[in-house]
Amino acid sequence: MTGKKISLKQRAKDNRLWIALATSIIGAAGLFFSICGDPVFGVWNVGIMKDFAHMVGDWNWWIFLLSIIAAIAGAGYFIDFLRKKSEFMELIDTSSKKAYLEKQEDIEMLAWKLGTSFEALVDEKMAQLRIKR
Repeated sequence: MTGKKISLKQRAKDNRLWIALATSIIGAAGLFFSICGDPVFGVWNVGIMKDFAHMVGDWNWWIFLLSIIAAIAGAGYFIDFLRKKSEFMELIDTSSKKAYLEKQEDIEMLAWKLGTSFEALVDEKMAQLRIKR
């Protein structure tokens, strides 16, 4: 195999959107099960919810707290990614070499934070505008 090795950190950066979504979904599912399965909150304390509450016992409150943290962190990470992507696309969408060069530092910083596919877009734009590194 002659391919370039990609570090775990780089893989995480490239899959940032999916990691944020997965964290949010896991947090929301944990909240749902911990709230619905709890005898105090348990509106639907039957079937699988009752089994879940019995299985985790007193750990239900810890699952509740960790789920809140995961849901908030995942949603924040997701929103941050979308905001940076929107800003990047707005900055890179220019046909003027001068305008690009004025904002080149911001564009390259955002591309670095967003991942390798955005770095490739920067390289394409620089080739299109005939800018050398």
